[in-house]
Amino acid sequence: MKKIIIQEAIRAMAIGSIALMVLANLYSMGLIQSPKLVMYLVAVTALLSFIGFTFFRSKSGKEMMVRTKRGWIIVGMIFGIALLAYFFISYNKNSSLLNNVLPTLLGLIVLATAVWWGVRRAKGNG
Repeated sequence: MKKIIIQEAIRAMAIGSIALMVLANLYSMGLIQSPKLVMYLVAVTALLSFIGFTFFRSKSGKEMMVRTKRGWIIVGMIFGIALLAYFFISYNKNSSLLNNVLPTLLGLIVLATAVWWGVRRAKGNG
């Protein structure tokens, strides 16, 4: 149980940091008005993920990991769609194409590299 709690604490920190990046960018674009709200949402997201994943793993005994080629492709598609949605939201809010294209392209390159690496290391198709 101690191993599960440590692993899920690390996962909660990762999920919280992703939530912080997304919500901080939404705050900088003016879509969220209060910085306190950003921090509360980050804390709630991390706490709920920690509680949910710990409960799931303690009851089922299964690890929540992407292990197959199909899984890596699905995760890559989800993150790619989210990245493009963020690009279009920020472009419509800021109307500055040049400031948004380079970070989006770099994000897509990093995402494609991570998915390619995951697919190469995956054990099976399904």
